[in-house]
Amino acid sequence: MASFSTIAADLLDAVVAALGTDTPPHSFVSHNAPAWDLCREDQVSVFLSGLLFRQSGRPQLKARQSLPAPTWTIQLVRCVPNVDDQGRGPTDEALTTSALGLLDDLDAIQAAVRADTDGIFGGCRSVSFGQAIPLGPQGNVGGYSWPITAEV
Repeated sequence: MASFSTIAADLLDAVVAALGTDTPPHSFVSHNAPAWDLCREDQVSVFLSGLLFRQSGRPQLKARQSLPAPTWTIQLVRCVPNVDDQGRGPTDEALTTSALGLLDDLDAIQAAVRADTDGIFGGCRSVSFGQAIPLGPQGNVGGYSWPITAEV
């Protein structure tokens, strides 16, 4: 079984490779959800968002074991159109372009992670992909947070 830190680093590597030349300037493993309330630059992070222990085996046989089931979260945030200094909102075209770009990011990330599940989570008994949650727009930040749980 790979260590938690190895899995987090491998997951970040897969995300960075999927985004290619469009990888945000800040790409890192974090110990918790990083701050992104003011967008100075885009960022992508991977962090352990929870650790659950699941019981396996039949209770009547008293041969159960606790299996760790950590949940890693991929969080991608980018600067998105916002109200300008004169109080004018962004154009429909700017909003659409930004939204399509974020959807393309999510599409690339999920395809790469799902295609390399064995490489990233090698030795895991099962991997479940949670719901990708849209983030923002909050201020001028938008993106996605995607949890993935692997029973190791």
